[in-house]
Amino acid sequence: MGEDGQRLRYTSLILCGIIIAVYMLQIMYAPLNELAFVAANVWQEPWTVVTSIFLHSPTDYMHLLNNLLFLALFGFMLENQIGTRRFLALYLAAGLFANLSAFTFYPTSPVLGASGAISGVIGAIAVLKPRGVGFIGYIPVPMWMALAWWIGFNLLGTMATDAGIAFEAHLYGLFFGAAYGLFMRKKHPHMAEELRKQDDDEFEWDDEDVDIDEWEREHMM
Repeated sequence: MGEDGQRLRYTSLILCGIIIAVYMLQIMYAPLNELAFVAANVWQEPWTVVTSIFLHSPTDYMHLLNNLLFLALFGFMLENQIGTRRFLALYLAAGLFANLSAFTFYPTSPVLGASGAISGVIGAIAVLKPRGVGFIGYIPVPMWMALAWWIGFNLLGTMATDAGIAFEAHLYGLFFGAAYGLFMRKKHPHMAEELRKQDDDEFEWDDEDVDIDEWEREHMM
């Protein structure tokens, strides 16, 4: 139960478990990798638009671990703000939208991974809770700043050649999630106000200079 007495939701952690299970199956049964999405083959294999969201390269476990970390952290936060059905709808829709980038940027290359869907989650939570706590590396920063950094990082990534990372898919997911967050703020102003109050209660991001000694006494001692 949360502090407000509401039941906590853990669908994001269930998704992590599913992704791990699929990854293990990929290692044991290589033909599963053929469920990756290839834009040029979409009419012959339309199901791969969805199946690719749950696949990861068996040789790149760091990609898997990073995605699991972000999905568990930000997915848990978002689901408990907007509800399970909205969270799942956003997750899948962002993943599908991110795959659309393949038609323009890599139509004949196989695309797989949950990064686009997770980017949508990050974009949405950053818009809904811009003053909440996000991270750049291991440094806590406001969510809006983390979103700006992630957009900039992926824009730079699009300039790399043969990086083997679908930076464009990340950006598609981020923008889709951010657009969904703006839609939710407009459609549910009371929820947006409640989230703003939560941000104020959780952490004060002051624009003024911070007295480090005073901050340590208040928050660390």
